[in-house]
Parts: sequence; structure tokens; C-alpha cells
Amino acid sequence: MSRHVIAYVAFAFLASACLSGQVLAADSNAKIEKELEDRIHYVYGPVWQAQDHVKFVKEFFTADAVVTASNSATTWHGEKQIAGIIEQVMVDIKEMHATVVWTRPVGTHAAAQFVTFKLDARDPARQRDIGESGKALYIWAKTPVGWRVVADHSAYIGMDSPN
Repeated sequence: MSRHVIAYVAFAFLASACLSGQVLAADSNAKIEKELEDRIHYVYGPVWQAQDHVKFVKEFFTADAVVTASNSATTWHGEKQIAGIIEQVMVDIKEMHATVVWTRPVGTHAAAQFVTFKLDARDPARQRDIGESGKALYIWAKTPVGWRVVADHSAYIGMDSPN
């Protein structure tokens, strides 16, 4: 066999291996993106509707998660503090309609995700105070109990403001 044929075969083999790796990575990314989108719709759907702030935190966050808000100097650490802020948010917001803008997997056990929200106030008179939309940047980790948020930076007008 000539060197050119061997070089061509080797190149074709390497190119094929690289392309199949990209396809596998794309499949893996698509799977993670779908899992996280499903998770968002679950926690902001039936879990939020149940108005159980403790269940929401268990289903959505890791035990040592951190939450910040754009209009607050407060940083909430861990389940207890996060459950407290979620309980306050649930008082004002009846529904949060989440739209995943993008998800960027980082390997197979972490991802970043940007989400926007349409907010429906429990009391229509408070809608103006709360605003009609929000946004969040989540950092996810795959844990033994499934995907959970380890860091959340959220923004909406009424977060951490007095009632």
C-alpha cells in the first residue's frame, strides 16, 4: 500500500472519529438540555402550583445552594434561607411561566441555563409592584437525586422588597 493511501485511510479514520465524537457530544448536550427544560417546567408547574416552598427547594436546589437577586444585597445560603425567600415570593406570585432561553452543558454533570419568566401576581393590585417578567441564570449540577441548581441569580422587580 502506498504512503498516500495509508495517510488517506488514517485521515479518514481520524476525521470519522472526530465527527462521531461531535455527534455523541451533541446528543449528550441535547439530552441534558431536555432534562433541564423538563425540570424547569416541573418545578415551576405542578410544584409551584402546590405552593409548598419546602418541596420547591428540595426539588430544585442543592442543600448548599446560593441565591442572589439583582436588586438585593442579600445572599441566601442553603435550604433554610432559600425556603424563606421562596415562601415570600410565593405569597406574591401565583404563577411563574418559565421559558428556557438557552442551556449550556459543561461536561455531563454541570450546566448553565438562562430562563425568562412571565409573572402573575396573586393580588392583581400588586402586579405593578412585582412586574410582569423576570429572569434567572442557573448553574446546575447532576447529583445523586438528579439535576439541582447550585447557584441562582434572579431578577424581578418585587424580589426582596417589602410587602
